[in-house]
Amino acid sequence: MTRNRWSGSCVERFVRRHALFCALAVLLVACGDAVAGSGPGDLAGRTFLSQSVTEDGAARELVGGTQISVRFHDDGRLTASAGCNTLLGELTVTDDTLEIAGMGMTEMGCDPPRMEQDQWLAGFLDSSPAWTLDGDELTLSSGGTEIVLLDREVADPDRPLEGTRWVVDTLLRGTGPDGAASSMAGGTEGSAWLEIGTDGTFTASSGCREFQGTAVVNNGSVTFSDTVQTDQACAPEFEDLDSTMTIVLGGEVEYEITAARLVLSHPDGVGLGLHADE
Repeated sequence: MTRNRWSGSCVERFVRRHALFCALAVLLVACGDAVAGSGPGDLAGRTFLSQSVTEDGAARELVGGTQISVRFHDDGRLTASAGCNTLLGELTVTDDTLEIAGMGMTEMGCDPPRMEQDQWLAGFLDSSPAWTLDGDELTLSSGGTEIVLLDREVADPDRPLEGTRWVVDTLLRGTGPDGAASSMAGGTEGSAWLEIGTDGTFTASSGCREFQGTAVVNNGSVTFSDTVQTDQACAPEFEDLDSTMTIVLGGEVEYEITAARLVLSHPDGVGLGLHADE
């Protein structure tokens, strides 16, 4: 299996950036009571995804493969992304504008177009944009720039756990801050999948062996039982993937779905990251 390999300097940069981001978050939460004005109100707990961006009436094309995301947290924070770094600030909502105090940004390295887009979005949000909310559509505008966004649950709804074919793309190891994700070994990408039927059964493949059994879905968890699998040797590149799936498909796991992404977490500290096959 191929794992993400970082040099010492890369790890040090990540740790420094992560520490800076966490320190900023703690500072903003600690200072939240000192920020005057109302909370996010009808925006609270919602994430919006951009549908169009215009500048002086002309369309502004975003970097390919990117989309603006703006989340309004229940505790008064705002986080946003334009495809690379995460922006974070303390939000005050007035009848007309969004006031964002202490805007900060993570420092992940990206290609220049995405870095420039990050800076552009940060400047826009720091300009106290006007806002209007029409049902699930949020419009932000400032200085000739207008961003129209749609509630994420409408624009990109959570896929159903049952009846969807989920393709494995990530192996998970450990939980909490020490948890890590590793990419698929070369030659195994797209080969492993899981389908949970609406009849209480499941089928799956590790790309090496086939699995089937029963699946009982509860609120936030799914229990796999009566699991049987074909008996055959796996090529070396499939061994880690196959053993992880054997553990995950052998008992109760927690699951979380966000749009087209599914995460299965086993109590033993292993798990799978999957995406809907669409």
